Amino acid sequence: MNPKKIFRRKESSILTYFLSLLLGLQFTIFSFFYFGFEFPEINGLLKKFHPIFNHLKIDRVRFHKNNLYVKSIVLHDEYGNNIAKGENIEFKFRSFWDVISFYPKVVKADQISTLTGNNKEIIKIEQLIVQNALNNIKIFSSIENEFSVINLRGSIEKKEQEISTSKGEIDITKFTNSINLLTQQIDNYTKYLKPFNFKQSHICSFEFGNQIRVFIHQKNKISQNPSYNNLNFHIVTDSSLKNINSSLKVDDLKFNIHDQIFEIKNLDFRGAKILHDSFGFKINANSINLSGKIVGNLKDHTIFGNINENKSVFSALTNSNFLKVSASLTKKNKSQISMDVSMRVFPLYSDLILNTTEGQKTLIGGEYFEIFARPLDSLLGNHDHFLKLNTKNFSVLGSPPTNVKAQGNLDSNFTIFLNDVNGSVGKSQVNGSFFQKWSPNTYKFVVDGVCLPTDLNTWLGSWWENIWHDFSFDKKNLPKGNFIISGVWGDLTESFTHGFVSGANITYRKLPLYHSQLEIIVDENFTKLISPSLIHKEGEISGTLSFERKNNILDYSIEGDYPLNLGKLCFGTEIEKYLNHFNLSYAYLNSSGRIPLEFKNTVERIENPLSYSIKFRTDQNGTWNDIPFNSAIGKIESNSSITTLSLNSVKFDKGEMSLFSENDHIGERIKLTTELKSCSINNTIIALRKYFGEANSQVQVDEIHDQNKDEGILNFFLKASGPSTNYKKLEGSGSIQVRDKKLSKIPLLGVISEVLANLTIPIPTASLTFNKLDGLFEFKNNRFIFEDMIMSGNFSKLNNKGYIDLDKKTINFNSTLKIIGNIPLIGKLTQIADPLSMLIKFKIFGDWNNPEWNLVIDPLNLD
Repeated sequence: MNPKKIFRRKESSILTYFLSLLLGLQFTIFSFFYFGFEFPEINGLLKKFHPIFNHLKIDRVRFHKNNLYVKSIVLHDEYGNNIAKGENIEFKFRSFWDVISFYPKVVKADQISTLTGNNKEIIKIEQLIVQNALNNIKIFSSIENEFSVINLRGSIEKKEQEISTSKGEIDITKFTNSINLLTQQIDNYTKYLKPFNFKQSHICSFEFGNQIRVFIHQKNKISQNPSYNNLNFHIVTDSSLKNINSSLKVDDLKFNIHDQIFEIKNLDFRGAKILHDSFGFKINANSINLSGKIVGNLKDHTIFGNINENKSVFSALTNSNFLKVSASLTKKNKSQISMDVSMRVFPLYSDLILNTTEGQKTLIGGEYFEIFARPLDSLLGNHDHFLKLNTKNFSVLGSPPTNVKAQGNLDSNFTIFLNDVNGSVGKSQVNGSFFQKWSPNTYKFVVDGVCLPTDLNTWLGSWWENIWHDFSFDKKNLPKGNFIISGVWGDLTESFTHGFVSGANITYRKLPLYHSQLEIIVDENFTKLISPSLIHKEGEISGTLSFERKNNILDYSIEGDYPLNLGKLCFGTEIEKYLNHFNLSYAYLNSSGRIPLEFKNTVERIENPLSYSIKFRTDQNGTWNDIPFNSAIGKIESNSSITTLSLNSVKFDKGEMSLFSENDHIGERIKLTTELKSCSINNTIIALRKYFGEANSQVQVDEIHDQNKDEGILNFFLKASGPSTNYKKLEGSGSIQVRDKKLSKIPLLGVISEVLANLTIPIPTASLTFNKLDGLFEFKNNRFIFEDMIMSGNFSKLNNKGYIDLDKKTINFNSTLKIIGNIPLIGKLTQIADPLSMLIKFKIFGDWNNPEWNLVIDPLNLD
């Protein structure tokens, strides 16, 4: 055998085998590229190549003709929460070697989204196309969120990209946390944008290279009533950001903050980095229109500003008729800022109106408001600022014109110390100090001077206004006062006011006070007025009033000579009802209690029960329910739902009265007991005439008795009860006793004498006179009902059965006359077997001033 032939034969076999293997491999690769191949579960395999794949979940990977297709990719954080996802992603490669090095020519994706913890989409990138060109990467996409759509197109030079995917260079935890944080911040930000209408479409083009250029302009209107129109933005800078030129223009910008709508017309922003460390800008707006809570228009605003990064300086200048500001802020260190600020506000150039529940009010008015702040001498190591404030005829919400000159310090924590404040508010001339601290927003006012308290209503708020709601002052003789007012803005639980007011001619609820001294204490629960001396027309009183903020309740105590007629309104409507029955110049009062200023319903009465005691006495002439009296001692008490009135003794010129009533407000029942002792007939009838509106019958009453002569007396007793809402339905009983020589001339009773005088019986008229009246009665349906009212004299007796109707002012009696003494008999009476037992019956009825009568039994017609 030839060894060379054998070697060549073996070499040929090996070559043939190798070529066959290569051909098979080429066929396999060709089939793989041409026909495609879908990878099985690939997540476990990829996790071995790089840690990033531990945070990825890849679904359905397929390779076909140099293209790699991925159905979906989900990125999750270290806790397994999804933070981003991509759908239908395609990688296109030029060659197999590009596949091996994973260097795609084009990347496409139907959608890429960032997600919150509950898989809510925050930013959605649709139809993404990334082209890998020779010198740059081109990007085309549409970015959409809840409020905006941006069509994106641009390029990034490759030399700017230094992205490495080598193992260990990517901190995947930091990367996922950054995406999480960005998504949460965008989500939180969009919550504030929900009331706005920012649903707009934009085109954004950009270039990232030696120069960075970004242009954004509004494509078209895709929503009704958009929040802005015709937006155009551009920024041009170099890659080092040392030179920047930017601008923003918006024709109409509208936004809403807590139902306050702002609309800015022709907003124009221009900014440029003019030096290496200085950025200058200009902002201009033709007008700012406000609607909602505040309504008005502010015209022609321009702001010039400059930011110096290295020196940490910010400066700005505004120029408009309404507002002029010059400000420079310098950051000294992490916690200290130096300011040089000048601000002036000219309300004459504004028409701002505030809509309130009471109607529209001018927000600010007057000539000017100005404030200045400048650093103190830093050579002394003092980081405080000098602060100065001036106003001229300045007003807020219609407050009286205010002229203030104040100066003080502003420390490094922005705490305000105005220790020299002088000013006039309306007619008030005050001086004092002001302190303001931040976090919490603690404040403290010290006010001293001649002050009309109502001048400060607008400045100090409703709690201050409520103190003085029931007061009025003599504006020509203002009270003097001093107050310390402290608290935390927006937190009523921390507010406290303490001060003193003294002055003349102060009126409280229509009660004029010649001179008064008041101590005032106010906190979150109550307002308390304490006075050691209140001098009025009739004398002097002292006391305390405490008003609860929540329940409209008055706690009070008072002692002294109280002017009853002038001061009926001071204790609220409940007590006013009782005091209105009196007409009295003054009475000595010792009273305390807890009362509502007004009841709206029975439920409110139950929840806030009355509790008070009023003890009074007087020796002054007065009237009670138009009944004149000379002196009175009594008490009004209320405990829970029961109010009692006890008039222990009301003395008249002649006689005395007592009265007790118990009023159950919940059950709406009243108990009443009253008694008259030895009272003058004349005065009683006069009082009754007035009560029933018949005061013009006074002449008839005066005819009963001549003055300075003996007159009759009346004793009366009544005990009744019934509904407190309708006194006419009271029911009870009582008695009446009259002793009078001229009983027959008393109205009502005189009618009976007139009837007897017209009877055709042969009895001397003088024998038919009466001087006594006694009777028990029942009171029902506003009637005095008598079973037997007896009128008697020396020779006769008259029994009366019937009633007196107080509603209809009528009487209805059946009367029986009996002869009870020895009188001369005339005519037919001598023919009667027992003339002394003779009865005469008649009926009296009708109007009590002019009744009718009928004879029932005539003794002369016995045949």
